[in-house]
Amino acid sequence: MNTNGTESTGKNGEDEKSVGDKTYRKFLETIRANVGGVQPPMAAKSSISIIFCGYNGHTPKTMRNAIIVGRDQRDDIIEWVDETGEARIGLQLSAYDEIAGRFPFDKDDVDAIQEIIQTETSREHLDQDAVGWANTQIMEIESRCDEDEGEDEDGDGAESDGEDESKNDDSGAKDGQTDSISEDSPQGEGE
Repeated sequence: MNTNGTESTGKNGEDEKSVGDKTYRKFLETIRANVGGVQPPMAAKSSISIIFCGYNGHTPKTMRNAIIVGRDQRDDIIEWVDETGEARIGLQLSAYDEIAGRFPFDKDDVDAIQEIIQTETSREHLDQDAVGWANTQIMEIESRCDEDEGEDEDGDGAESDGEDESKNDDSGAKDGQTDSISEDSPQGEGE
């Protein structure tokens, strides 16, 4: 892969789209920071474009290349069109291995994710990738909830007195949105 963010010619003479690893991780982090909690389970592509290109200074071509790499080469990204016609983008579980920060969903997000399945099952042509993505996310949430049950700092299975530490995470994921946008923080206004 060409890590300087340029296109190269592949073995078959076809153009391969590529982005540098740091830029690719920043793109994935931008998506993660703008899904879950009060935000939809998949981010609006238009919002990601504003944040990734506008605030972080990347070009639209770089974003398109990151989508192609994530969707076609690494299977880290899923694209979906919601019931209003809004193009949305989400992360496959494999993408979380590429980036720092916690998984953006918890049990409070299950209903919103199930709405994706309901939307798809009401359509004439079912998007099986979107339904599969939603089911995978729900299974991961359930798995993580099962692991967390009974676990606490003193090991007695009792609920802790303090706040949920994951809600105080400053990574920008879920509730930790910040007021300022910098190159190092991909968070922004969610849809």
